[in-house]
Order: sequence, then structure tokens, then C-alpha cells
Amino acid sequence: YVPAQLTLPPRPVGDLENGFPGNLIRAKERGWAQQSDDAARQSLAGYYGNVSQMDSYVGRVYDTLCELGLDKNTIVVYTSDHGEMAGAHRTWTKHNMYEESVGVPLVICIPDGPKGIRREIVEQIDLFPTLTELCGLGSVKLPGRSQKALIEGRRHTPREFAYSEYYFCRKVFTKDDRYVGRPPLLMVRTAQYKLNYLSWDRCELFDVRKDPGEFSNRIDDPALSGVVRELKLIAERQFRA
Repeated sequence: YVPAQLTLPPRPVGDLENGFPGNLIRAKERGWAQQSDDAARQSLAGYYGNVSQMDSYVGRVYDTLCELGLDKNTIVVYTSDHGEMAGAHRTWTKHNMYEESVGVPLVICIPDGPKGIRREIVEQIDLFPTLTELCGLGSVKLPGRSQKALIEGRRHTPREFAYSEYYFCRKVFTKDDRYVGRPPLLMVRTAQYKLNYLSWDRCELFDVRKDPGEFSNRIDDPALSGVVRELKLIAERQFRA
């Protein structure tokens, strides 16, 4: 990848200034907030190269499965434990609840299964019960929800929300560990809204349909106070569960 030919993700002036202050503090401490466009493109070129290398090796593994005829009796799952900010919001790595970080790739291939892209909300805890049912091992009593019907293209009741929580890491989030030991950051993501909830600091509410880049924090919008209240209750309930 030629750095000069790459398009950077949107990095508007004032980004990170109207949400949880920790995100801006971390971006400044790491030098990301001050990173030039040229330096960002250089880093992005390296990241894209890593992604292409992984794609190539996954393809080699799958091609070998097909050559050996094992694809007819194999379920293939490709996913990741987290995403990568890759310069979005003038931030790199993870440790936040932006879509680039909390969203993960999920590709599932079953023998003679349907093809296509699905937009339903799925959590990673759904994988184990899904695989047990796909393998004919029956259902299991776990927090996750089997997505077998979704994968097979049958009628399916989608999740209403995805939930995630982040505990601030020592020597990772900020240099002075100011947030270590405090209650975690809780995220509730529906098809339209995402609440990043902190019981002790400024929260964030994004309309991910109208604002997929998550640049406009609507937490103070009176018209959305009911949405905030509902998602906050869900976050607190999930955290106690």
C-alpha cells in the first residue's frame, strides 16, 4: 500500500472534546491527537498490509479444506476479539466503545449454507451455543443465544441490543492510572442508538443510523432523554447479571 494514495478516516477538528474526557487525554498522551496526516497514512499502510496478509492466509487454509473435500463437513468461523481504530477519531488500537474498536468481523460458512451479508446484531457469546446446535449437539444453557436459524436463512428473532463492558487497564489507558479501579465503561448498542455509560463521568449517546461516524454526542439532547434512560437501565441490569 502506498501511503500517499490512502484516504484517511474522518478526523474533524474538536473530535473527542464533547464526550468522555479520558478518550481525549489518552489520544494526547499517545501522540495520536497530534499525528500528522502523512504519519497517519504511513501507519495505515502498515495496518492494511497486515490485514491483506491475514486475508491471504485464511484463503490458503480454506482452499486446502476444499482441495481435501473437508469443506463439506466443516463449519468455518472467522472473527476477532476486537477491532482497530486505525486512525479514526485520531485514535489507534482499542480501549474504547467506538464502532471501529468494539465491532468485530464475523464470517460463518456452513456446508451448502446461504451466502450474503446480514445486518442483525450478534454478540460473540452467541458463538458457542450457535456452534453446538450447528454440530447437532443440542442447545446449551448459556448467556449466549444460538444464531443457527439466522445462519441457515430461516425466520429469526434478532437481538435487541449488544452489550459490552471495559475495565480500565493499568499502564494502558492513561499514564497516571486515574481511572483504574473505577466502575467499568458500559456499552449498550441497538440498531439505532449506542450509549456509552459511565456512572462517574460524562456519558455518550450516538445515533448510529444518522451519525455512523459517532461524531455528535447526543447525551444532552432533551428529545432523547427517554432513550438515555432506557439504555441506562439495560446497562445497569446487564452489569449486575
